[in-house]
Amino acid sequence: MKKIILKAKTQNTPFIHFNAMEGIFEFMGKLVIDNDNLFFDFVMPLITYLEEYKQHTQKKSVFLFHIEYLDEKSNSFFYDIMGKIYAIKDFSELKIIWYYSDESEEELGYNFQEYFVGMPFEFINILS
Repeated sequence: MKKIILKAKTQNTPFIHFNAMEGIFEFMGKLVIDNDNLFFDFVMPLITYLEEYKQHTQKKSVFLFHIEYLDEKSNSFFYDIMGKIYAIKDFSELKIIWYYSDESEEELGYNFQEYFVGMPFEFINILS
């Protein structure tokens, strides 16, 4: 398993820093899937990484999110990503920190929390 994934933020993709050795996963920015290549080059490796991490989890796993925007297509794929995280909770003490700066970002986090019952979300308003 690749120990670290690091991707710079672009116009359509977020900053990603997944570190399996420390059990810390950051996802900061927006995701707009405007072509199939972006899905296969960006989203699928994240899903695969989380599937592999489930087999080799740390005692604690922390996921830091500041999602600025998800288009309709990326929103549905993000449910796949969150599903992989949901499966990790059976193998690792899970913590999800959801940063937001407006109501739509906060609402997105609450939607995921409602869908994935039992995932421990902590909401932090970065403007407070």
